[in-house]
Amino acid sequence: MIPVKRLMKEYSNKFSKRDFTQHQLAVSACLMAYEDKVYRDVPDFLFELKEYLGFVDKVTHFTALQKFLRRILLRLLDFILQKTYEAFFQTKAANIGIDSAGERTSHASNHYIKRMKRRSKRKDYLKHAISVDTDQQAIIAAIDRRSDANDNVDFEPLVERSCRIVPLNNVTADKGYDSEEHHRFVREDIGGKSIIPLRWEGTPVSRTKGKYRKKLRKYFPKKRYHRRSLVETVNFVEKTKLGDELTSKKWWMKKKEQRFKDIACNICRYMKVSSSALFLSTAGFLHFFLPSP
Repeated sequence: MIPVKRLMKEYSNKFSKRDFTQHQLAVSACLMAYEDKVYRDVPDFLFELKEYLGFVDKVTHFTALQKFLRRILLRLLDFILQKTYEAFFQTKAANIGIDSAGERTSHASNHYIKRMKRRSKRKDYLKHAISVDTDQQAIIAAIDRRSDANDNVDFEPLVERSCRIVPLNNVTADKGYDSEEHHRFVREDIGGKSIIPLRWEGTPVSRTKGKYRKKLRKYFPKKRYHRRSLVETVNFVEKTKLGDELTSKKWWMKKKEQRFKDIACNICRYMKVSSSALFLSTAGFLHFFLPSP
């Protein structure tokens, strides 16, 4: 359980209107991601749950939810994401996988873009890089950038964030992250084992640069590396259950909206692996986030 009342203040400041608490708004934003709703559809959905959420006279307006996302800090959402991961059973060391995926930032469908003869630009999607515990299939940390960013930029920050939360054993990634500096960082600075395939498969060992890349050229642990595919499974499940498009307009608002999706994805995973029948419905989702009415 991660009672949201312990993670943030009841009101943002002493001059707040106090119509709704930040706890109610945080749960409402997470429910918006869980149900794949847009801002304008949230009030009608929350009306059915107003007794559990503690709404007395009225439910929150969608503009209040937008202002809440504008006000809340991204590092606080990262901390809540960390708490959702800590709800899983922890081992001494975790095997993680790193991958990135694109999140659509436009409501227009591909069919509409094709019929209107528009060309989709690279900047039209948000690049979402995550580190996933391949044993629990839960997201540990995430970084969001514009679509023109390189994948290698996010490797070391994701590994560093993950090792602060849980000790690392194996760190797997696809060949897009192939770099001797990445191997050195994981093996020497973090103390884990990096498993990243080399870009050029036909290059002999004598012409392979880097001490750790040469070791992987001689012996590559295929069985351990195939666990990396579970990262793509998490990406697929998140896009399928929670949607693959972001409704916010500003880039920094898109990042916060995406982080709520990561939090909801971890809670969905916890609901699935939990043996309690309570975690099989929206009420169970609310009980995870806000145990007491």
